[in-house]
Amino acid sequence: MTTTQYISALPTSTTVALTDIIPATQGSTGSGTGTTRGLTLRQVRGGFVASVLDYGADATGATDSTTAIQAAINSGAVAVYVPPGAFKFSTLTIPDTKYFNLFGCGNASILVQTGAGIVWPTQTGDNYYSEGYIRDLAFDGTAGTSHTINTTYVGGLTLQNLYFNNVPVGYSSIYVNGFTGHSTHDIRLSNIQVYSSTAGHSGIRFGALASDSSVDGYILNGNFAVSYGLYFDSGAASIKVSNSHPYNTNVNTVYGGATNEIQFLNCTLDNSTNDLVSFSGASNTMFTGCFFEATKSGYSDVTLANCSVTKLVSCIFDGANGAAACVTETGTSNNTTVLGGDITSPGNYTNLFVFVGAQSAARFVNNYLPLGIPFNFSGVGASAQSQNTTLYYGVNGSQSTAGATDYLIPYNAVLQQVVIGTDNTPAAGQTFSFTVYVQGSSVGTGTVSHGNYGCTITINQSVAATNVLHIGSVFSATSGSATVRYSVQFLA
Repeated sequence: MTTTQYISALPTSTTVALTDIIPATQGSTGSGTGTTRGLTLRQVRGGFVASVLDYGADATGATDSTTAIQAAINSGAVAVYVPPGAFKFSTLTIPDTKYFNLFGCGNASILVQTGAGIVWPTQTGDNYYSEGYIRDLAFDGTAGTSHTINTTYVGGLTLQNLYFNNVPVGYSSIYVNGFTGHSTHDIRLSNIQVYSSTAGHSGIRFGALASDSSVDGYILNGNFAVSYGLYFDSGAASIKVSNSHPYNTNVNTVYGGATNEIQFLNCTLDNSTNDLVSFSGASNTMFTGCFFEATKSGYSDVTLANCSVTKLVSCIFDGANGAAACVTETGTSNNTTVLGGDITSPGNYTNLFVFVGAQSAARFVNNYLPLGIPFNFSGVGASAQSQNTTLYYGVNGSQSTAGATDYLIPYNAVLQQVVIGTDNTPAAGQTFSFTVYVQGSSVGTGTVSHGNYGCTITINQSVAATNVLHIGSVFSATSGSATVRYSVQFLA
């Protein structure tokens, strides 16, 4: 919306009596009113409430109100009221005043950003723990030159009932972070709405020094212009996101770097041009009761690159036709657990789950491995395999032909891994090589080199009931001999 559109909806008079905002009995003694330089004041918790109109702010948006609004903020008031109107500002600095409260009349009170936005004073020690609020306001970040609200240097802050029209290009509507050597804590974001058609970086961004904070009731429509709905820099930790729905983003609805303990509860993550959720190097990430929707063809609901200990509990996967996978692990990712939930249209996915970690698995997910049980078979060669030979291992120990030892897979399952053990190590420069075959095609390989006595072949590939499996073993020319033991592990 333009400033003209904002103003057209305003009443003919934008003067609002403070007695209409705060009852005369609240926190006051006697009449509770007084005047300083002609300004109407009301006693509240040892301070007073000031209106930006009393300091000359222009509610029509025709002129810049930065000086007037900053004067109200600096007046010593414990709370500053922004009445209905559109107020242009460049940069506003919130004072280090305990319980300071900047508030308005919801979406009718609009702060139109033309500069660096709302900031806090630079600190030399820890962040200032304000226990303050910014609430019931609307912001227009179309012309902003930095984050609309930047919490660097402040902690213990609540941002509540805020509406953002347009994310500043290249920046975020809300940026939560500490400063060098000092993390920020206890930032609460509640009932935040962001609607944007500008090329913003993200609706909400948590920096490397953000921790112990929460987001509840967050909605973003990025109109495929904003890159990310939620962005977590490497180092961000202990952040909980609940009851939120970022959607229509230009890269990911959620992106995280090497974060720790990021939690999502009852969130809908929906419609992005890339993977819906992407984490790289993260640990202890958890999704509970989340809905992954409208994943684009060729992309995954969740992609985990070099991540560890990721949990997805009771989630619903609803990707569009041609989606790559519900969850894809890459690199050194491990210990991903998908427990319960539902895949609404399994045929829409090229693969349901792509795991590379030995301890990663999906269990009790409707339309995927409903038994949720592990099973395995194991065996040992009848005698030592000689150097410069090829043998096959399966249900009949070692055999000279593959078909003589094929294992018949009893369930639709995931072939997780094959563990190989040998009672001798190969000679220096020589190897024992192993290949796992399903239906005659290789699905994984492993090598035992000099000084080692075994290997683990991680596979994590879906296999069908009645498929057959065997292991091919090749001992190099002068490797020496060894007896081979093997264990093949599935999850059905």
